[in-house]
Amino acid sequence: MGDDDKSGYHAYRGGYRSDTVLSPDATFTTQFDFLHSKRTVDGDTSSMDNASFLTRLQRTNFAGGEFQLQVYADYAKQRAGTSDLGGESTITAAVNEENKDFDVDLTDHIHHGIQDFTWGGGARLTDNIVENTLNLKMEHPEQKLWLVNFFIQDEIALAPWLKLTVGSKAEYRKTIG
Repeated sequence: MGDDDKSGYHAYRGGYRSDTVLSPDATFTTQFDFLHSKRTVDGDTSSMDNASFLTRLQRTNFAGGEFQLQVYADYAKQRAGTSDLGGESTITAAVNEENKDFDVDLTDHIHHGIQDFTWGGGARLTDNIVENTLNLKMEHPEQKLWLVNFFIQDEIALAPWLKLTVGSKAEYRKTIG
């Protein structure tokens, strides 16, 4: 091919993780990852960026159960240019999308006698933006989703081979955009 054939791919990826023992019954984890990639085919460039962060605290409680609190965040951005689908015409298929997620979860498990009691909840916010392009028009180019939940469960050992589980979960969901 001629001088116009500028093709290639490169990516950078990295991350970090730390697991720390805070005490004999507590641990703390922190994790971070990132990725940047870029691809060029016949002078057309597309790229992707992604980063995520997670932190978690786990603790064994006095009753032999476990408490966990986790926070997670994620960011992703994708940009794609035109594509030559063959033949004499090139069809513009550009996609520009950005997505952000934030999530918090809490779970507490308590074991007491014949009962295993678990409760918890969480909240998640997702923000998604898709840019309108010449050939792609979104009715709602930006959407946010809120999701909040709470649950409670009790498992009772009636016999070594028989358990009764009673529980409930409530969820609230709201979409904006």
